[in-house]
Amino acid sequence: MKRYSYKIFREDGTAETGVITADTAQEAAARLHEQGCTIAHLQELPRRFRRKALSGRALSVFCREWSSLLAAGLPLTESLAVIASHGNRALRETLTEISRTVASGQMLGDAFRRSGAFPPFFLSMITVGERSGTLPEQLARLSVYYEKAAAMRRQWIAALAYPVFILCFACAVFLLLLMVILPSFSLLFDALHLPLPALTRGALSLGLFLRVYGLLLLLVPLTAVLILFVWKRTESGRNQWERFLFRSRFVRRLFFIRFCASLSALLQSGSPLSEALAAAEETAGNGEGKRRIARMREALARGAGLAESLRRAAQAPPLVVHMAAAGAESGELPAFLREAARLLTEETERKLARLKAVLEPALLCAVGGLTAAVVFTVMIPVFTAVGRGW
Repeated sequence: MKRYSYKIFREDGTAETGVITADTAQEAAARLHEQGCTIAHLQELPRRFRRKALSGRALSVFCREWSSLLAAGLPLTESLAVIASHGNRALRETLTEISRTVASGQMLGDAFRRSGAFPPFFLSMITVGERSGTLPEQLARLSVYYEKAAAMRRQWIAALAYPVFILCFACAVFLLLLMVILPSFSLLFDALHLPLPALTRGALSLGLFLRVYGLLLLLVPLTAVLILFVWKRTESGRNQWERFLFRSRFVRRLFFIRFCASLSALLQSGSPLSEALAAAEETAGNGEGKRRIARMREALARGAGLAESLRRAAQAPPLVVHMAAAGAESGELPAFLREAARLLTEETERKLARLKAVLEPALLCAVGGLTAAVVFTVMIPVFTAVGRGW
């Protein structure tokens, strides 16, 4: 999508300036002419970075507020204008552009999709709500969905933040002792002509080596990270990386939490299973996960059952397979998928809490052990000298 700045004159003679997104200048001009405007100026703007999508918390608040305004009886464009009036600059520009696109006769889902600021699952639910006339209800479901996703993300960050901090602190302390404190003692040892044990000599040599070549050694992991980043930007590298991540049980569990929650919301909104799976495939976030869902859709098209497709084509966890089978038999598939997402979330949180409980004391012991090792390398020569009466 390209961005074009324009200056137009309305039918009443008033001038207006703004920015519009379109694939070509002809499309931008046609959309402005559809509004009954006379174009005085239309120019393509320089390319910029893609507009950043809203965060989960911001999307939850936006959906809740918009749902309330629509339920209160405000028209579509007017409700968007109310939200834009007290939003930040980026949101205000985005919603203003969407309002103009909708006012010109475009579909609401297409207008949001053109903005590039909203995720695929949001766009799918908006399209379903627009077609079925249940937009306020779909926005309420979206608000709950994004609120739960944001809460889960906060829990993961809280569970992993302290162990990561301890690990970084341990590395910093070890390097400080090895590169700064130990070399300063080497001058004292040389002045006193103390014989140094092999452990102390090795630690001193390592510290002096890191002081001289530490920055060069730092370039090795940085270069490796850069190469990995460039490799992941290629199609082959991205596919292999996503396939590698999907092999992890933890990543696969997170994927199916999102899959079950989004599929449940889409089915509850009234979408057929085939359309809901297609929309859930777009929201997968992992290329390998998308391929698994595509295989699942192909298996369903060949007449396979939902549970069997989940087990063989998507390789879903047993819990998801059992809940999907029970939901399909009882006719309450959205509720069973929602329950599967909840159970998987609770299991993931328990595993994270267990990992945190093990990591924290282990890392603290590692910090203490490294510090004690460096201290002993300094104190052993001193004790040796005292024992010999030096």
